[in-house]
Amino acid sequence: MYMCAYMSVLVSCVIFLLSLGLCSCCPSSCRQLWSRLLDFHLGNLEYSCGAELGKVSAMFWDQNEHYPQFLGDHTVMVNGFSPILDRLAEKLDVQLNTSVTSIDYSESTLRVATEQGEVVTGDFVIVTAPLSLLQRGVISFSPPLPDWKTEAIQNLGAGLIEKVALRFSRRFWASKVESSDFFGHVPTAANARGLCGIFYDLSAKTEDDTTGVLMTIVSGKSLAEKQKMSAAELLAKVLSMLRSMFPGEDVPEPVDYFVSDWANDQWAGMSYSYVAAGGTGSDYDKLAKPVLDRVLFAGEATNRQHPQTFTGAFLSGIREAARVMDMAL
Repeated sequence: MYMCAYMSVLVSCVIFLLSLGLCSCCPSSCRQLWSRLLDFHLGNLEYSCGAELGKVSAMFWDQNEHYPQFLGDHTVMVNGFSPILDRLAEKLDVQLNTSVTSIDYSESTLRVATEQGEVVTGDFVIVTAPLSLLQRGVISFSPPLPDWKTEAIQNLGAGLIEKVALRFSRRFWASKVESSDFFGHVPTAANARGLCGIFYDLSAKTEDDTTGVLMTIVSGKSLAEKQKMSAAELLAKVLSMLRSMFPGEDVPEPVDYFVSDWANDQWAGMSYSYVAAGGTGSDYDKLAKPVLDRVLFAGEATNRQHPQTFTGAFLSGIREAARVMDMAL
């Protein structure tokens, strides 16, 4: 599994670093190089968790690895997720620009109030708000959610990463990277290990499309630095990094680029969940558990087997839809 493989690499690096520290014949430059390599792997692990490792549960950070996972390569949705969402939304009354402020389940008929002054009634409600919004109390519940539910909400972490995508007129990295669809950048310092440690090649790679697309990640402590920069400043930093990695290539300016800003998105504020220090995998199950069999919850943070993923979120929706049908019949 991905996480288990990473743990074995980390353990090997730590053991090797310790042996280097005890070996007086090893030059300091060698120890520094291996220290940077360890920071690279730690940075990638923080990207996977969506948080600095000091905030993540050391016992349960990879709890989902104990459950069966899907096999095969990761898949890139070349047209994005919109085609899937558009198809799923067909014949549904999806109300956009309608923010929910409160859910009242004190009586037999549920009442969902919106910021626009509308009140929607029903027998069941499925809450799919991101974990960060639940933690901030953006939606109020009447009566308040039970303690076991609020504790689960707080025990999970609202993880955050940001992405930078760049489209170039050509794949200048191809001659060095060859057929690989990603390449890494070893950080120069520990506090920079979350800044663009991995570059993914998302290019179409067809004869009629010679353009190149790279996507990289900002995570961990580097997120604070990213927040201080404009998109243009971050772009300049990424280009400088690429030019240092490919000194023999003429790295052009990108034709286009995109920088995500989930941290400041009022309807997200996060990327995906993680088990925070003090929490356990059972908090995913508690978050998924209905309240009084009428207030239901879905989303990746309610899927213990497949958290942090689109797949987990999608399956949780199917799970809760089936639950509603079972209870309604």
